[in-house]
Amino acid sequence: MDPNKAERILIKIGTATITKNQRLDKSWIKEKVREIARLQKSGKEIIIVSSGAVGAGMAIERLHKRPSDLLKLQLLSGKGQPVLHNTYREFFAAEGIDVIQVLLTHHNFSTKEEEENIRKVINGALKEGTIPIINTNDVVTNEEFTGSAINVFTDNDELAALVAANLEVDLLLILTDVDGLYSKDPHLHDEASLVQEVTKITPEIESSRQDRL
Repeated sequence: MDPNKAERILIKIGTATITKNQRLDKSWIKEKVREIARLQKSGKEIIIVSSGAVGAGMAIERLHKRPSDLLKLQLLSGKGQPVLHNTYREFFAAEGIDVIQVLLTHHNFSTKEEEENIRKVINGALKEGTIPIINTNDVVTNEEFTGSAINVFTDNDELAALVAANLEVDLLLILTDVDGLYSKDPHLHDEASLVQEVTKITPEIESSRQDRL
């Protein structure tokens, strides 16, 4: 790491942590925003990849059960995304920090020109002290819901990894309701074991990813 360069941290916030009873947990978000603001004010560059748009859309329609219909999930995401972003905008504004919304799909990483444009926009925001709030553009792609693409964004995990690599972040933090990478989905398999360290991508690691999808 260049000692003259600010440490760059990407924080990925998962659905399970940002929602409570299928609704945005605004008190939790407010507290995390305060913590993130302190990080930025200490000299860190912060990028956020956040889930939660569907939960916000469900609150708008007063739904208590997450739908299974793909089109409905996309519509809920489209309704909820402005609410999610405005929630961040309001809480960060109280800390004197501006935010910018960045919606991406895997197509944005398909060419060097697209990747360079992502870097240009996000680096520009960071340079002026603005925090990018990134999410999958579910309104125009349903890959997060179906797991259909080669570079699928599953609950924004893969999106966070792609952004982290593209922007050369120093630290990727994933806020989630599990302790780490498991051999299988721990919510579905009691025998799932925590993988303490990954030194290379093996067939076993790949199979655990497919299990999670």
